[in-house]
Amino acid sequence: MSGVAENLKILLVEDDRTMRQIEIHVLKKIGYTDVIQAANGDEAIQILQQEQDINIIISDWNMPKKGGLELLKWVRADKKLNSIPFIMATGQADKKHEKQAVDAGVTGFLVKPFADDELKLAIRKAFGIDTEEFKWVESLSRMTPSGKLRLKIAHIQITDHLVLGVLKHLLDKGELKANHFELETICMSGWNPVAKSLENGIIDGACILAPLAMDLYSVGTPIKLVLLSHKNGSIAVRTKNKKYDKPFKDFFEHGSFLIPHKMSIHHMLSHIFLKQIGLNPSMQKGSVYDVEFEVAPPINMPEFLKTNTNHSGFMVAEPIGSLAVESNIASYQFLSGEIWENHPCCAVVMQKEFIDNYTDAMFEFTRLLVKAGKFIATHLDDAAKIAVEFLDPDRTIGLTVPILKKVLTDPNGITTDDLYPVVADLDTMQQYMVKEMGIGNAINIDEFVDLRFADNSCDMGLADFRPSFLHSSKEEILTILNKNFQDNDKTDDFVDNVVEHVDSMSNNLNQEHIEPMTNNIKQLDNGYGSSLDRNPVEQNLIQNSNIKEELNSAQEGKYLTFFLDREEYGITIRNIREIIGMMAITHVPRTPSYVKGVINLRGKVIPVMDIRIKFGMESIEYNDRTCILVVEVPSGRENHNVQIGVIVDSVSEVLNVRSDDIEANPKFGVSLDTDAILGMAKIGERVRILLDIEKALSVEM
Repeated sequence: MSGVAENLKILLVEDDRTMRQIEIHVLKKIGYTDVIQAANGDEAIQILQQEQDINIIISDWNMPKKGGLELLKWVRADKKLNSIPFIMATGQADKKHEKQAVDAGVTGFLVKPFADDELKLAIRKAFGIDTEEFKWVESLSRMTPSGKLRLKIAHIQITDHLVLGVLKHLLDKGELKANHFELETICMSGWNPVAKSLENGIIDGACILAPLAMDLYSVGTPIKLVLLSHKNGSIAVRTKNKKYDKPFKDFFEHGSFLIPHKMSIHHMLSHIFLKQIGLNPSMQKGSVYDVEFEVAPPINMPEFLKTNTNHSGFMVAEPIGSLAVESNIASYQFLSGEIWENHPCCAVVMQKEFIDNYTDAMFEFTRLLVKAGKFIATHLDDAAKIAVEFLDPDRTIGLTVPILKKVLTDPNGITTDDLYPVVADLDTMQQYMVKEMGIGNAINIDEFVDLRFADNSCDMGLADFRPSFLHSSKEEILTILNKNFQDNDKTDDFVDNVVEHVDSMSNNLNQEHIEPMTNNIKQLDNGYGSSLDRNPVEQNLIQNSNIKEELNSAQEGKYLTFFLDREEYGITIRNIREIIGMMAITHVPRTPSYVKGVINLRGKVIPVMDIRIKFGMESIEYNDRTCILVVEVPSGRENHNVQIGVIVDSVSEVLNVRSDDIEANPKFGVSLDTDAILGMAKIGERVRILLDIEKALSVEM
């Protein structure tokens, strides 16, 4: 690092142990290895009084005993230490807190979550090396060689900004045409560079958190909100480190809850949830607060939950929450749309100067964005492929086509075909955050939102417009909690209980073993279950096998295995809804021989097939080890699934199958069409055949 010595002695003050280790890792990564740690302001003062050669202080704001602002004031009041550069690295992201820190003499203000290059830049600026971000963007000419306007729009690597990527793709492929501009999308490392770039006027616009944009506007940043980039799309999960039961408040009390940014819908909805179950949450520390909000990088949230028992849960955009549930780190809590149906989240914000000077380009840009949003809703496969290339071109964050398609098809998830910014919804957001949470500054929403472009572009009809409904009362929140607690305890209960009972089942499966397991297994929720997916298989496996990348990413994970004759098969637990013993089956005339009839399962009629016969094996008499697996598969109609009972000889176990356990489809040696086989799992001395249950059943319902 030119101009800044790599042998700096850094005092890092951070109370969260996991966050502290991550920041130490980042510091080492950018060249700084001499780091002294402190867990709060009091410890930091003791170190400063003993160590005379501290070169720079990097401190959190909210800490027990003595916080970052108090530490900063103490340092600036000490004649021997007052010249030490002081960077406040904090989740207190609103401009009101930044002004407090600046007034107290902070050298740099770094908002969590931040990326490696942001910390590197903050240190350089603290020593006067750099003064501006993203100079390379400023140097670009306003006009392109074709004579069109260069339109520079920033975004980050999240599905919430896919509408921008789809528009870019459609323009580049010539499927849409822009007469007034050429679109240049600028992918940034996090919200901080996006916000700074808007403040400095070095981008024309951005996809950004709506509350963060409001906060920028409140301090005079000349921007206007012209469109939403999506609605809905986030999830809350809870830790598996402790037992969850009524009363719900006891589970979260005296712990911390993770959010991706202070100025976010995640913060607001988490606050509503925790407050209405009887808690007093805040980003501040103190005896009057019983739950503390902590800002953490979304990608690190599962690790935080797993390694720190003080964290009770987190709320984040998908698919991170679903992956944490499937990895057995977290349990499902609620979807953002359950508390606020069709809520705003990220918005398209533009520089006022750009709007005033290039009005024709603005009308065209918003019209094309709306078309891109509708394209996502009607071309899910294409949109998922575009998403991978746009959001993860270097394959560094693990997005795959199956993962993105699952997120986009979740009926309670992200939507892009209604981007109209309802002023009343945005005002609801700011009123709650300002009045109930005490963060941000109230603005005139009517002046902040420029509806000319949405009115011209959205062409809303009754079929397109989705009104929002905020369910924020205590009664409504408890209704959601009780429903999810009783009916939708998700994959974690399934896995835990199957693992607990499977050994005895495999030895002597009878009604005595089936009934307690059936009572404990929770049926998976259709809307949320469809969002579960796998982390991608490592690149060396992809390069050295003939398994397609899309299929490979979906193979790794937990499988329920069962026997048919002498062969052992596996079905991903995402498709399993229940395991029951044999029960009375009502025959249905004029059906194939493998369709045994239907059963009445708690009032729901479910068709049952004998998979041995379906696979061309000899039929056998059913015994006390015979089971019916209730599986859920697509019906052939869009966004519609059906449940089917599958008779198997016996269940075996739940396996955690890793990517390097899987080999490609065999060409011989198994008794069914290999198109229905995902791969062969070789674990120990045994081989299991992993089934694509949808193809294996291949029946129109």
